[in-house]
Amino acid sequence: MARFLLFNLLIISNFSLAKIASFDLCADQWLLSFAEPGQVAFLTPLSQDPSVSYFHSKAKNYRIQSPNIETLLSENVTVVLATNYINKSVQHLLEKQGIKVIVIPPIKNLNQLLFWANRIKKITLSKSEIILKLQSVKEDTPPTETALYIGIGGSSPGTETLVDQAINLAGFRNINTSKGWRYMGIESIITQNPDYIFTTGVGTKNYAFVNHPAYDKLTKSTIMPIAQNHTVCACPQSFVDFIKVLKNAKK
Repeated sequence: MARFLLFNLLIISNFSLAKIASFDLCADQWLLSFAEPGQVAFLTPLSQDPSVSYFHSKAKNYRIQSPNIETLLSENVTVVLATNYINKSVQHLLEKQGIKVIVIPPIKNLNQLLFWANRIKKITLSKSEIILKLQSVKEDTPPTETALYIGIGGSSPGTETLVDQAINLAGFRNINTSKGWRYMGIESIITQNPDYIFTTGVGTKNYAFVNHPAYDKLTKSTIMPIAQNHTVCACPQSFVDFIKVLKNAKK
């Protein structure tokens, strides 16, 4: 047991001294949540895009590079943080060059989010208090109102998605009870008639359904626009803040 603990401490220590590079937008969000600029070799260009990056303003304090193999090798990066967007062949090539690749899998619930938040906090030796905020998130009283979330392209989150859990924790019952993300047609939405529709599609084709004559006559849903960068990537701070936004919609 003592050897095991010592081994883990050495790993954490080595990571904290290493230059960590981000491989994709969602890895950007994790590093921006926990790492200081001096710990990060670079973030991706998308980290500064306000439409998709929750920490776009904070990202301006970090170095930006495109995360290709040539750059990763020339920058002497020792750790790469990625999500499921990384290609396995790219991962194996980097590992062959002695670069540690940490891949955060798709996160489907609060427990998984807490697990990875604790891991990334240990790796970066962060003093962030976001984990305490995650641990304090509790479900409201049994939901009395229904809701549906519609993302860009018209897809909606069902069970086993982090957005579904946020909807439930905010005190709503999600009308999409299917597993994962799927498209819900206007007929289905009208039939179930949710009290609230949260959408990131304002100004896009998938938002046009709310102007459909049938929808206008048959439903009384409150349409609430949500900034897309709340839900593009799963990361602790955006999750906590997203729940607050949903709760505030009731007020």
